[in-house]
Amino acid sequence: MYALDLNLPILKRMIEAPHTSFPDLRAKSPRTPKFQAVTGKTVVGGGDNRFEIYPMRGETSERQMMINSTSIACCTAAILFRSPARVTSIHKPRGNSFVERETLAVDIFFMMHIGPTPWSELGRVIATMRETWAGN
Repeated sequence: MYALDLNLPILKRMIEAPHTSFPDLRAKSPRTPKFQAVTGKTVVGGGDNRFEIYPMRGETSERQMMINSTSIACCTAAILFRSPARVTSIHKPRGNSFVERETLAVDIFFMMHIGPTPWSELGRVIATMRETWAGN
């Protein structure tokens, strides 16, 4: 399991915690998970199946990662658009976008609550999200 280095302690505590009240499959058949700490750009696979994992380490995304597929120019991150503060995490954190900083070629992005969207539409998506939050 690839996990951001900052998240390893909490993940290990969760896995080591007893699940006796409502045992899950892991409690019934315990196995030790193998974690791969992501501390910087991490390449997984090769050729058309290659993807890259990047720690975001942003002001509001310090515990998040972005995955970029080099073969289809697509990137994904978990939930960077949940609040107005997080909108800037992928697009313009402190003046530079994460994608620009890492010099990624991105045509499409998607996230937990946003389906595949052209990168050129990111500004429109952010504007729509801000309008939605402003109305709440």
